Amino acid sequence: MTENESDTQTGQLDTDHPKPVKRTRKPAVDAAANAVASDAAAVSAEMADIAAGNDEAASPATGSAAAGGTAAAGAAAAAQRAGDMLSGVAGDVAARVSAHAPAAIDASRATVGIAAREVRSASPENLMLGAVFSSGVALGLMLARASRILVLLALVPVVVAGVDLIGRRTGRGPSTTGNKPATKR
Repeated sequence: MTENESDTQTGQLDTDHPKPVKRTRKPAVDAAANAVASDAAAVSAEMADIAAGNDEAASPATGSAAAGGTAAAGAAAAAQRAGDMLSGVAGDVAARVSAHAPAAIDASRATVGIAAREVRSASPENLMLGAVFSSGVALGLMLARASRILVLLALVPVVVAGVDLIGRRTGRGPSTTGNKPATKR
């Protein structure tokens, strides 16, 4: 029996000669690691700038008792810069939204108008089929424990078709606007 076989039989491992483990990284992992390293370097440089600014601002009369104060002042300055940056970004987003809002509203109105015309011109059988299909989709989403918002959005066509169908039967719905009222038999 060799030395390695006796070690395996006794349950002991050969720790004197560990086998090297070859580890390879994919290019995406290397790129992510480099990005994290560059971000860490940028944060370190920013912290060094803050610390240098605080050291210049600290008065020599306060001595080492102000060391805790300089850290707090640095944190406050960093928080102030972050707040300023966030308000700038929020202002840019608000400006873009307000610039594009009128076009989005006009497109939404046009789309709703087209959808309303299609619902009014659809046959009752097609509306019923669409309502049943949308109900099935909503039920499936609910059974799959989807978000409540998705379930409610799936129910919108059911409501639209139902309101139109009820309006057609009673003679008071949006489909009958301008038409003769329904006659009773």
